Amino acid sequence: MEMTAHEIVRSYKEAKDKKKQVGILAQLNLCTPEDIKKILVEGGISWRELPRGKRTQSPPQPPNEEKEPSAPLPHSAIIREALKAYKAQTENAMREEVRNHEETMAKFKNDIAEIDRLLQAEQTEGDTQ
Repeated sequence: MEMTAHEIVRSYKEAKDKKKQVGILAQLNLCTPEDIKKILVEGGISWRELPRGKRTQSPPQPPNEEKEPSAPLPHSAIIREALKAYKAQTENAMREEVRNHEETMAKFKNDIAEIDRLLQAEQTEGDTQ
């Protein structure tokens, strides 16, 4: 925007031909007439006073920061799929790590059991001599 909202409202109020002024303000500020109308409504101009085209039946909606988007953005689906893939990949990697640790633990328990068996056998041999 080249002009402040205050300047836009003042220029509109002072204009002789208000319908043309909306278009002029839009061109000066490199925006659409609907953007200018929103600024005018926010600046206190009643939407009923604004020039309307044949198709405009409702007032321009002022921006509402609390309003949630009505439809998801196109990239939301891509992001959602990427997150699902990352989650699946991470879960699979974690399962593989757990499986590897369980195999290592089982081998370790077998080794301990074998050592205990050998020590037991050696102890019984020592008792018999």
